[in-house]
Order: sequence, then C-alpha cells, then structure tokens
Amino acid sequence: MGENRYPFGMAGPWDGLQICDPTGKTKLVDYVPNPKQYMAHNCEADEVLFGGALGGGKSFYIDFHNAGHCLKWGPDAKTIMFRRTFDELKRSLVQDMLTLFHGKVGVMQGVDTQPVFKWNNGAITWFRHLENWEDVLKHDSAQYTLACFDELTHFEERQYLYIFQRVRSPNNPNIHCQVISGSNPGGIGHRWVHDRFIKDKEPYTLYRFTERAHPIGGIEVPEAHYSRIFVLAQITDNEFLMQNDPGYIARAGQAMAPDELQAKLHANWEVFSGLVFNEWNPAIHVVDEFPIPKGWPVIRCLDYGYEQPFSVGWLAKDPQTKAIYRIGEWFGAERGPRGGTGGLKMAPTDLRQGIIDREDAYRATNDFGAPWYGVADPSIWKDEGQGCIADLINAGRPLFRAADRNPALRKQTFHSLLRVNPQTGKPSFMSFRRCVEFNEQFPKLVRDSKDPEKLDTRQNDHSVDECGYGVCELVRGGTAKDDPMELRTLRNLARVPVAV
Repeated sequence: MGENRYPFGMAGPWDGLQICDPTGKTKLVDYVPNPKQYMAHNCEADEVLFGGALGGGKSFYIDFHNAGHCLKWGPDAKTIMFRRTFDELKRSLVQDMLTLFHGKVGVMQGVDTQPVFKWNNGAITWFRHLENWEDVLKHDSAQYTLACFDELTHFEERQYLYIFQRVRSPNNPNIHCQVISGSNPGGIGHRWVHDRFIKDKEPYTLYRFTERAHPIGGIEVPEAHYSRIFVLAQITDNEFLMQNDPGYIARAGQAMAPDELQAKLHANWEVFSGLVFNEWNPAIHVVDEFPIPKGWPVIRCLDYGYEQPFSVGWLAKDPQTKAIYRIGEWFGAERGPRGGTGGLKMAPTDLRQGIIDREDAYRATNDFGAPWYGVADPSIWKDEGQGCIADLINAGRPLFRAADRNPALRKQTFHSLLRVNPQTGKPSFMSFRRCVEFNEQFPKLVRDSKDPEKLDTRQNDHSVDECGYGVCELVRGGTAKDDPMELRTLRNLARVPVAV
C-alpha cells in the first residue's frame, strides 16, 4: 500500500484545496486543514474515524476529503455520502455541497429527491440515507471508490459493514479506496464504533488487520489486509470556530448533563449516558454453564422474524433465590461475510421443529429438562385472514402463549434484576456464557432519543426482546406444567383449539 500512501495518489501530503474564479485572481474556496484534519487526509488507512468532540471540524474533513478524491480521479471517482435520515442529509451534507461547490466545480441535482453532485471532470457523488436496515439493499450492485458516513454512531454496525463491501475500484487500480467517517460519542452505534476504532487502541495510530482466506458459498475468498485509524479531534483544534464563535463552548455546556458534557465536549468515549443498562457487568452477569436442577421452572421465549432475524431463548428460575438465568439461545440470522444480518426466511413449522430438536438435545445432555411452556411476541397472533403464525408454530402441542407486550415493564424488570441482591451477593439475572448473541446485544442497547424511558427500536435487540418476555413471566411466578386446567388455559391463550 506504500505507493498509495496519500488518499489522492499524490506524490506528497495533501495540504488543502483552493478553487478560483476563471480569472484565477479570486478564491471561491480556500480550505486549509488544521493539524488533525491534515493527519486524517493524509493517512494511509482503509478506514478513518475522525472526531470525538463537538466542533472538531469533522464535517469539513468529510466534505473536502470527498472533494479532493473526486477532483483528483475524475470519471473514475464514484463516491457516496451517508446520513441516517433524509432530513439530516439535506440539512448537512447536501447543504454543504451547495454552499461550497455548486456552480464552481460541478452542479447538484435532485436536491429534494435523490441528491447527486456531478463534478465537471466526470466524477459523481451520491447522497443517500439509511434510515432503515433495508435501505442498504438498494446498494447491492453498487461500486464506490469512497464512502463517507457523517455521524457514524447514528448507524448500525451491519449497515456500515454492508456498505464497506461495496467500496472498490474496478476501473483504476491506483485509487486508494476508503471508508471515512466523522462522529461524536453517543447514539445507537456508540458501542460498536467504540469497539471497532477506540477500544484497546491509541488515537493517531494505524492498526493493520489480516482476514484469513475462507470459503463462502463454495468460493475461496483470498486473504485480505486492511487498516484503520481513529483521529481524535477536539473543539480546541478548530481555531476557525473558536475565533468566530467564542461562546460556542459555553452554550453547548449549559445544555448538557455532566456525562454528556464529558462525552461530547471532551471527546470521552468511555463515558456515555445513553446506554440503557449501565448496571450490566459481564464479570458478574455472565456465568459459566451448569446443569439446571430438577424442579427449577424452565420456559422458552420467542421474538419471531422471517425477513428479519428471529431469536429463541430458554430461561430458568432458582426457586430458592428467585434468580433468573438465561441458559440457552437460538439466534436465526443470515450474516454476510463482513457483517449485515437478515432473517433465515424459515417457515414457522420448521422453526417449531428446530425448537423441539434443540430441547431434545438439551435433555439428552442433562442440561435442563423440558420447558414448562413458552411466551412469544403477541404480534404473531395477528390474523392475516387465513390464520396466524402462532397457529403454525403451536400446531399439535402448543409451545407458546402471548407475552406481555409492555416495553416499559420489560425495561424496568431488567433494571431490578441486574442489581446485586444483598442477601446472595449476586445479581438476580445472569446469562450463561454460551448465550453469545444476548451477551453481545444487551450491553449495547441505547435509549430512544425522543423518549428516554424506551429503547431505540432501530437497534439489533431481538434476543433482548424475547428474554424480556421471559423474565417478566418468571418474575410473576410462572405456571406449573402439570395442571391440566392451566394447560387448557394456555392453549386458549395461544388460540389453538383444544381437542375434545
């Protein structure tokens, strides 16, 4: 990668961009990067995260990095810039392009529908939003030489990784393709961005990674090498802002809580008040597996999905301490080679059989006995005119009843159970180490920015949803499996006719 050290294939550092009028006497654009921007522009990393604090100059970094790429490579440059929603896209990246470059080195088209900037030299920059997971599928056949994410922590990891796969240069091997991003701490993607760029890493340091050769669908994918860097930028690095708006820090600080102030003004990624379950500590909440004693209530839980992933979990309750354990899981998802998660598109009857098979396997190894019953997302009882999904999953011996759908109740129940019980010295909810998906999802959950009492529904929370159904059920006491009248009630709740 040495010969392509500088992002624009230049012989030396890229130290700014000047655009003059036809006479060459008047500068229409005069961009001189600050030292942090200069470093980000000229590093050789395949992935760059720039930012950390409000006002650090990340938007100009993205705008001008894209401009330099397009002006250098002309018709071979196919770039794209992302925000999470269309309104955010129009107010930021599109408006920047209109202000900085429209009518000077190209023209902006489709501002209110599908914005695209056509550079005079033949380069193209698209502007798109990824409000929903499915929006990434519109880029299936696309090829971009540069992808830019503004406010990266507003995106899901699977969205980022899906676009990462689309970055390549089929027409010019000299182009150094990149994915660059700007972001502050906080947001739905705080955890994964922190883990990918910041955790156990030093800022301003290039880290290289190797992805070993591996088969996908019968095709051997060769070994790949890539690199990434985090360039920490703080508001004091932005001399232009400090000179032109000296009251910015004071105004911003007055509107923030202490944790948010630490995160967004001081670029502290370790302090973030937006996480839902700050009580979670893997050292005490993730435990080694043990055989579940006979007599412990065991139930199954389901968050159904077809196009989206489904999740099945198994929970057990200690009748003495009242502690609840997540003892098993089945996460049904199709993952791309670099991420991205979709549903398995599994028929409800096949899902039912898969649950039964897994429970048979658990019993065969004496991990735990037969579950008493199950609870599932109430939406599967929605009648589409020819029955409902629950009818198919519950055909024969019913597996599930409708769970309580109150998200606030599930959230508060988790908060209560995560606390350490002073009588036992342990929390009242723990998860087996083998429940990898739940243990990965749970600590990353963030609050809804509009309603802090709710979870942001855009995140990957399938296993947490079904587990929430189960813990609420067990906290209420559960139902004995041997009571024939109760079994009849459960079948009625599941809307499966009782044989006479």
